[in-house]
Parts: sequence; C-alpha cells; structure tokens
Amino acid sequence: MADAFSFNQVVLVGRIPKAVTFDWSKPKENEEKPVRGGISRFQIVTNEIYDGKPYAEWHNCVTFGKNAELMRDYAYKGLLLLIRGRLQHKSYKDKEGNWKNWTQVKAEQINFLSKKEGVPAPIDEETEEEQEEHEQDPY
Repeated sequence: MADAFSFNQVVLVGRIPKAVTFDWSKPKENEEKPVRGGISRFQIVTNEIYDGKPYAEWHNCVTFGKNAELMRDYAYKGLLLLIRGRLQHKSYKDKEGNWKNWTQVKAEQINFLSKKEGVPAPIDEETEEEQEEHEQDPY
C-alpha cells in the first residue's frame, strides 16, 4: 500500500562522462521484433565542494522508451543534462551466492542544457519574429 506522505524525486544537473549504452527492449513471446523503445544506461557526474576541495559524485542512470531513443541519438560525452526522476535500489545474488547492491536514478524527464561544439542549434523562425515584435513593443 502506498503511503500518501512518501515522496521519491531526484533532480540532477551534471555532465555525461562517457558513452551512453542503448539496448532494444526484449521481444515478447512469439514476437520477432523488439517492442518500441529501448533502454539507455548512462552516468551523470555532479561536482560539489566539501571543506574547500572539489568532489565529483558519479550517478548511475537508466531511462526507457522515447527518452532512451533521445539519449541514443543525441547524447555525447561532456553533454550537460538536467534529469528528473526517481531513486531505485536494486539487488541480486551472484553465482557465488553473494548479494550485489546498487543504486540508480530512473530518469523520467531529461533536458539537454548544452550542445556539441560546431553543431548549429536549430533556428525557429517564428520564435525570432515573435522576439522582434516583443522587443519593439514596450508592453
């Protein structure tokens, strides 16, 4: 039963330190093609300062479906992201019977905050025209 007063939300702003992995979702029984979407696994590095010294924290992240496809197509090393999601704790027993535990962020909303150098940003002509109108109109 869910507690009405519980809350699990994570907001991170950080950079991708290495390549994003992408796997197609496994097909359902009697299906030849994978289901739409996939799974992207990646890390985000956030920087903090403790006792006057810089400290980097590495966060494991996972996302599914359309967000996973966006990460596959547009994410690159060094990209600055804002991620909103939920914290998940996972565990399993390995072949030797030892418990393995890890924590990850299930990214539900991803915003790209930077762009790759040398790649021009798309220009929306309507937006530029609207901006010009607003600049001329003082109210």
